[in-house]
Amino acid sequence: MIDFKPLRDNILLKLDNKITEWDCGIVIPDQLQEPAREGTVLAVGPGITEESGDFLPTSTKAGDRVIISSYAGLEVDLDGDTYLVLRENDILAYTND
Repeated sequence: MIDFKPLRDNILLKLDNKITEWDCGIVIPDQLQEPAREGTVLAVGPGITEESGDFLPTSTKAGDRVIISSYAGLEVDLDGDTYLVLRENDILAYTND
């Protein structure tokens, strides 16, 4: 288990693996691949306090499957695996896949 606690409205996301070889044998080079844009939320921060003083809790929860902006977030290496830390507003949609 990863010991990582996001602050404010930040989210830790595990991106889906990219398909590098199709069943028919075609291999897609790394340079031509689209950035991964779907993943699973692993941890979320508590939320943010707005300028008005109102606390806005994070609506995303661990286990949610999400679609994110193409180049959103910051890649981090934890225990040899790559994860993404991003803000909640970088999430575009939830998915059931």
